[in-house]
Amino acid sequence: MSETNSNRAMRGFGQQPQLHTSLASHFTEMAKCHQDAMDGSEPDSTAHAFHKGAMQCCMRTAEECVGQAKALKALGSGDELMPMEISGVTPQAPRGTAIPRFGAPTRNEKETAPEFAKLYSTEGDE
Repeated sequence: MSETNSNRAMRGFGQQPQLHTSLASHFTEMAKCHQDAMDGSEPDSTAHAFHKGAMQCCMRTAEECVGQAKALKALGSGDELMPMEISGVTPQAPRGTAIPRFGAPTRNEKETAPEFAKLYSTEGDE
């Protein structure tokens, strides 16, 4: 039995907090590297401005990753969110689009079953 993409994604959901935590530590290390590079450059230079902006961006991203990790931990492991391939409301949509070929008979929109004719009729239709 093949596993669907949504099941694969949901199976990995429990590992998302660890991923965000490791991303936060990565961006924190990158911010420290940019801080060191900024300290080693001239205060009015282009390199100083670049490393200052990159350091601030890395710190914001690290803070966002920490926030995401905390939010994902609060949601739980994700096992209770495992999707099922069952739909009790609607059937699966067809995978193709019908394209009428040249010369094919046109589809008559007015054709309805007699028992439903009154449901679909308007005042002018009798």
